[in-house]
Amino acid sequence: MSTIIKIRSIFHGSNLADYAEKKQIDGKSIAFEVARSDDLYGLTGKEVVKEMHENNRIFQKNMKNEFIAVELCPSEDTAKWLTEHNKWDEYRRMFIHLFSKRRDNDRKRDFKANKYRFRDYSLKNRQFIAFRHLQTTANEHLPHEHLLFNRVDRKGRTMDDFMLHKRAKWVAQEMDRRLKIPNAEERQQSAKDHIKAVCDQIMRTILPKQFSWNVLAKELAKLGIIATPVSKDDTPIGYRLKYGERDYKASSIQRDFTLSRIGRYQRKLYEETNKNQKRDEKTRTRKRNTGMDPRKWKNGR
Repeated sequence: MSTIIKIRSIFHGSNLADYAEKKQIDGKSIAFEVARSDDLYGLTGKEVVKEMHENNRIFQKNMKNEFIAVELCPSEDTAKWLTEHNKWDEYRRMFIHLFSKRRDNDRKRDFKANKYRFRDYSLKNRQFIAFRHLQTTANEHLPHEHLLFNRVDRKGRTMDDFMLHKRAKWVAQEMDRRLKIPNAEERQQSAKDHIKAVCDQIMRTILPKQFSWNVLAKELAKLGIIATPVSKDDTPIGYRLKYGERDYKASSIQRDFTLSRIGRYQRKLYEETNKNQKRDEKTRTRKRNTGMDPRKWKNGR
């Protein structure tokens, strides 16, 4: 799942602001204000919308849709990362920056002036207010944000609302590309790789030549990995390894981690380690006896 951005021009700004500010699930409020432009002072969303209306009257703007409504919905992985690293403000600013960026296909033919001009899609220098919802439904805890922009900026220029959804799709793809947040599969593979590396290190250096399940489980626990045996009819059939919030079937991490294979796998690692240690010791002995000149090693001098 990737970022989804819903955007449209609307005329009922007060209704949206009221919804975004007061949304409840099971009688519990899940909405709160997170940002607004510096020149808005209303205590409620509706009061803020009134201030936007006043700004538009100053410039004598009379249009049907005076507001731009945005719903910024990151993927589950992105939302978790934004919350853990407190990056929601940067995420919102990135959206505003990318949406406002001028692109080649923003050009529009002005037939009266007989020339081309760029459509104004800039969200900068506009009055806005933003609310965050901590979840979407009672069963889906996915944080997202609602933003309400005034189409008329502080200089009286009106934002274009032509094909906003296509521009939003490009912005969402660009945000995902720039963030490079690992998805669930990538995080899961990273955890499995870590577990395998830890198990291999323990079996190479700590376990005795004969495999011992109890020693392995004890050493793994010291490093934050919980090994839990799995039995069926009181007969051990395998085990699971838990790291962080998730646990994994041992065979999904490494085929040789099954109960029938792990003993042979451990002996293989143990023998490889011993062989390498003996070779390294022999090399060190030669260096001490002959100095650092490898040409003398061959003749044993």
